[in-house]
Amino acid sequence: MPRSTLKILIFFTLVFCFPLIWTQGIVGNFGDVYQYAAPYRNFSKINLQQGSFPLWNPYIFAGTPFLASPQSALFFPASMLFYFLPLNISFNLFAILHIFINSLGMCLLLTSLGRTRTASLFGGLLWSYSFFFLSKLASGHLIHLSGYSLFPFVTLFFLQTIYSNYDKKRWNIFNFVISLSLQFFSGHSQVWFHTIFLVSLLFIQKLWFSSKTEKNKLVQTGCTSILLFFLLSAIQFLPTFNYYLYSSRSHIRESSNIQTSYQFATSYSMRWHDLITLIFPKKFGSPLDHSYQDPEHPSVYFETNALYFGILPLLFALAGICLLIKKKKFLLPILAFLFLMLAMGKNSPGYSFIWKAFEFLRVPARFYFLLFFIFTLSGSFFWENFFKNKKTFVKIIFLSLIFLDLFSNGKNFIWSENSQEKLGKSQALEWLSNQNAKSIHNDPYQNRIFTNSSVPNPNKAIFFQLLNVNGYEAILQRSLLNYFFFSQGPNSIYTTGVDLINPNKNSFNLFGTKFLISVYPFNSNWPLKYNENNLFIYENPNPESSVRIYYKLSKFSDLNSLISTLDSPSFNPNTEILQYHSSLNENAHESLPKKNIKCFSFKRTSAKSFEIGLKTNEKSSCWLFLSEAFFPGWKVWGESGEQFLPFQIFGYFQGIKFNQNKLPVEKIFWLYQPKEFFLGAILSVLCLIFSIYFLCSTIKIGILRLYHK
Repeated sequence: MPRSTLKILIFFTLVFCFPLIWTQGIVGNFGDVYQYAAPYRNFSKINLQQGSFPLWNPYIFAGTPFLASPQSALFFPASMLFYFLPLNISFNLFAILHIFINSLGMCLLLTSLGRTRTASLFGGLLWSYSFFFLSKLASGHLIHLSGYSLFPFVTLFFLQTIYSNYDKKRWNIFNFVISLSLQFFSGHSQVWFHTIFLVSLLFIQKLWFSSKTEKNKLVQTGCTSILLFFLLSAIQFLPTFNYYLYSSRSHIRESSNIQTSYQFATSYSMRWHDLITLIFPKKFGSPLDHSYQDPEHPSVYFETNALYFGILPLLFALAGICLLIKKKKFLLPILAFLFLMLAMGKNSPGYSFIWKAFEFLRVPARFYFLLFFIFTLSGSFFWENFFKNKKTFVKIIFLSLIFLDLFSNGKNFIWSENSQEKLGKSQALEWLSNQNAKSIHNDPYQNRIFTNSSVPNPNKAIFFQLLNVNGYEAILQRSLLNYFFFSQGPNSIYTTGVDLINPNKNSFNLFGTKFLISVYPFNSNWPLKYNENNLFIYENPNPESSVRIYYKLSKFSDLNSLISTLDSPSFNPNTEILQYHSSLNENAHESLPKKNIKCFSFKRTSAKSFEIGLKTNEKSSCWLFLSEAFFPGWKVWGESGEQFLPFQIFGYFQGIKFNQNKLPVEKIFWLYQPKEFFLGAILSVLCLIFSIYFLCSTIKIGILRLYHK
């Protein structure tokens, strides 16, 4: 790539991102930076600085896997910005860097496809500075942007892999696997899936028109690439895959009826009249100036109406499609039609027959990203043909007009704002932190808070180390949704968290919640303890402890029956433990001799570990309840070395069957150590060592060839 093209891209990026340069603020957004990215990055930073790997997050949903959540992005290289710099500077640099990388990648891709310098620059300009990508900053979807910015590189190296000769194939496979792994590490698996979807279609097309010998080589190349990707990304891929298996996304139809599942899977479908925003970007208004027709749901605008990429580029793209059809090159037109139909979701004819294959994605409108990619290719193709014999100043005029169009319409997507208003410690948080400190000092149990759906940022609890029963997460665990669905009703479930209907139920008391937080008055018998700036904090008069001892256990074959029994007025949750066991044909009961076992200490030794002290004067057995969400990967052992197998109790929490052998005191240790993470770490490290060896060998061979020449 000519150095002048690089300078132009840098200039474009600095002009668009000027509000993020020399500012004390943070990239302006509608919430996801504050609710999602900032708390997660801060949590990673604190844990790593303390020498602890952030595997478990105890501050939302009464505990949930952290690293396994794809948006933890722990292994993405650009995440290192957050480990060494303040959050505002990190986010601003992160945004500027990926806007630039996005344009650079598209220019390199188009250049590799044989486009001229100005055609490549045209493609990079309309691609990176379109509404689709600039809106990722305004919506707070910076994790999306980082994944999208690597898409051109993945596509570039993939095409070089399947079309290169043998001498360069190994090097191209290496580049393709690295870029694909980085995209997966960037944190949004949906972007990665869309990339895999396109790559698979291109691979099938290449395979279809190849000879038998070429097909065998292509299959070998494909298998090698898949294996290397799996090994290199295993440290994140295996935990994330396991996390997904236990999430609501993997069993949508099991937890609801088909109609509800269909509505969930197609909730963000483009409508045919949304395409008018390709020409009139403010046809339906914009949340940026509070004129959007659906002000309560700005996310609908960002997903379905942020389509504009310039009038001239749109005309060039459509003309390019027509030119390709005229020249009987049908691949791009067919792909454009396919991606448009997929983006329309439920508004597309025939989508009702295939929606189950894409239901885990939930946002069909994001297939527009692939349609936009086809438009970028066809537009650059038309530019190549139309401006072939035009003078340079004509091309400069057209590029300038396109830049001014995109800048004048898209500059409002980027602004800087004061992060303290959203992330700072308010008076209410100060009060809660003081109350929590008193609780820890006077009681061995740390009580939780619950922020109901009216509170805009439940994940702010992560910043101030408050244990929240609620939270904000795109991929919720199935056990959480089932528990609240049966205990609080279907109205307690929403897409990124849960809500509280009745705080007086036994099922809710098991969380050990001490404070209920709401922005409107909440109807309950909990006394109001704090009321400031339209924030209401209620205190539970009888909060339950985090650890309990039981001598009676009942097993249920149906979770609904278990919750109904738990919340019945006649049931005492302090005397009997309930376990949901789907393999049972009927309910079962088990009892142990009641002994004098007492819990005298409870300590959260880190974000992923506990230490519990039990005391008794005689050998005995019991069931031990811990008010922390159950997820496979917990290890429990006693001070004497005996291992205990944790299992799920009451449909959500953890428990063990404890045998007291050491008298008079026994300490129990709880530690989250998921085997898939450690297995993945071993595979990734071995693959990394092999990759370094391969890289050194390839460089050595290249040097020797140059020497012999």
